[in-house]
Amino acid sequence: MPSMINVEWLNQNSGRAYPFQEDMLRRPTIDGAKADYCAIPNGLLVDFVMATNFDTQPSVYLSSLTVAGTTVTAVVSDVSDGTPLGAFTSSVSSEDYSPVNFSGLGVHDDIRGTAVFGNLSRCLESYPDGVYSFEPGETTFEARCVRPSVPCVSGLLISSSTGSYESKRLRGDVALIAGQNVRLEFDEKDNAIIIHADARYGLNDKCDCEAKDNRRQIMSVNGISAADVEIEGGDCVKVEKREGRIIISDTCSKPCCGCAELTFLNEKTNMITTSIVKLDALSQQLGFKLDEFERNVLLSSMKNATYM
Repeated sequence: MPSMINVEWLNQNSGRAYPFQEDMLRRPTIDGAKADYCAIPNGLLVDFVMATNFDTQPSVYLSSLTVAGTTVTAVVSDVSDGTPLGAFTSSVSSEDYSPVNFSGLGVHDDIRGTAVFGNLSRCLESYPDGVYSFEPGETTFEARCVRPSVPCVSGLLISSSTGSYESKRLRGDVALIAGQNVRLEFDEKDNAIIIHADARYGLNDKCDCEAKDNRRQIMSVNGISAADVEIEGGDCVKVEKREGRIIISDTCSKPCCGCAELTFLNEKTNMITTSIVKLDALSQQLGFKLDEFERNVLLSSMKNATYM
């Protein structure tokens, strides 16, 4: 009767496609074609879980893998529109099956997840340094890897009406403090906070805006009385007063190139990077062929010496 061997969960995953779907070939796109020689091997990623509060269950895929020296970084994105949702990084020298916690990116910073890499030094031994991009049809994760979380207020931002200022995200216990002429009220029924403008709470004295002494709102600039402040231009600096505004302009500096030139340079840089990745891969293949040729020549020489 054969004995039953209980293989640990992560060891099982190191020999199969999970957490990617079974039909995923996991090939990056290089120079417009799928690169089979750089396909993600079984065991590179052995577990992946991500919690989101999307209204619908999202489908997520590994959009890029960056190998740089002893560091590997993975980015996961939404299959529907390619929006990056999260990124996680690990060192090639890290212990096998070490979990890596990560948070979401940009507006999705409330996403939380955990990824587990396998034996990175073995899985990446044939990978030259570079950035490998994938399409959803190659690296989509299993549905069970993306789980819904309970929607909640994850943070609070304070911004100006024009959008020119925005505070950092406030988390934990946040207190609203009433300032001048403001009264705060908690509505228990609707679980809401009502902000009242109330003259009875810290009302400031009214000013006679027509009076000469009260027309000037700025009292000082850097400790200098507003009555004595003069803003002067200099070399390449022009100062103008226009409709109650002070406009300071740089009259010398001009951009040396525009968006079209920068786009062209970026495209050429990406093409060069892709070519380097392909050359590194071909160089490794040539090295393997030379090693095999040397072994065959040595074996042939030993056989001829034996017959003589």
